[in-house]
Amino acid sequence: MNETSFVEAARHLAQRSMREADEVDGRLERAFRLVLVRKPNQVERSTLRSLLASQRTHFGDRPEEAAKLLGVGASPPDGSLDPVE
Repeated sequence: MNETSFVEAARHLAQRSMREADEVDGRLERAFRLVLVRKPNQVERSTLRSLLASQRTHFGDRPEEAAKLLGVGASPPDGSLDPVE
């Protein structure tokens, strides 16, 4: 799953979700629905929130790692979005 194409695809999924929903739950649900074609249940939603919180903390403390991850792949990242987010 760390193959360049998977990382780049995940970035595009995240960028799309961020552009199409304003609040966290909406973004998580949008990404989940795009991949699995259904809404997340309560356990899945809780797991996604926890993962998002831990990743925000990790990349918030290490913005250079966020920038490096966003640079993976051939397409450029969306510069209008917060790299840590």
